[in-house]
Amino acid sequence: MKIDFIKFLTKQAKERYKTCIVYSKPLLGKTNFAKNISKSFDCSYVDFLKFVIDKESLKNNIDIFFPNDFKENIKKIETVYKNKYIFIDNIDFLLNSWTQRDLKEFLNIIDKYNSKKVIVFFIQDRDFLHNKDMKNTYKQNRILDLYKLKQFKLQR
Repeated sequence: MKIDFIKFLTKQAKERYKTCIVYSKPLLGKTNFAKNISKSFDCSYVDFLKFVIDKESLKNNIDIFFPNDFKENIKKIETVYKNKYIFIDNIDFLLNSWTQRDLKEFLNIIDKYNSKKVIVFFIQDRDFLHNKDMKNTYKQNRILDLYKLKQFKLQR
């Protein structure tokens, strides 16, 4: 059964923990999906790689960038973007460099991150995503497969 992503986001806005993850295989439409939905649904789209490259202090310290550093930068992004919904894309360059312990810490941060905004992270499918139970109070998983979203259309 397909999930209506817009309804999911609307419900997620009422939750204590509003963050969630959308994943798919590489190069199959996450970025286009995030950009298209953000244009039609009062969202800010953030390319995290560009965010890092544009900030000299971040760019020069990327080799010592860990989950807590990521969390601090998410807080900064929240203050810059005023929309109720923020889509953060292109964080895989960090995930690729982290250990299993760092990845677990990343998921724990996402799971318990407290924000007034709904923050959606778009990442590549990874094994560690399938081992975490992140449910909202509606018993919906907050780790979503892009291909199960009603609004997603595979581009050919």
